[in-house]
Amino acid sequence: MKKIIIALLVSGVLAGCATTQGIKLTTQTVPQAVPILYCPAPPALTRPTLPIQHLSDADMNNDGLLAKAFAESVEALIGYSEQLEDITGQYKNVSDSYATLKAKIAADWKAKTGEDLVIPDQDKTITVPAGKTSK
Repeated sequence: MKKIIIALLVSGVLAGCATTQGIKLTTQTVPQAVPILYCPAPPALTRPTLPIQHLSDADMNNDGLLAKAFAESVEALIGYSEQLEDITGQYKNVSDSYATLKAKIAADWKAKTGEDLVIPDQDKTITVPAGKTSK
């Protein structure tokens, strides 16, 4: 009796293994959207020291020194603003390149999957209240 039960179990296991031969496994590649985040580090830029800041009270009463210090301060600030404009222009180029790449990725995604890919905009305008400065 014991041998019959063991024989039935073994035949049942073998019969179960025989039925799995009809199963076919297939793989399918599904494209996945991956965000591309890139922002270069800003260059080291120091705020200029202005000649007007180093005038003493006696120098403030001397019109010639005061005018000269103001003129030199304006020149320093113009140079500083040109550096900031150059840096802002470089970030604008990076942003434009990102927008072009984002459009290409969305078009490729649409071609491969037939679905629209929505990439959220990262454009946010930063406003600084008047009279506020950052250091």
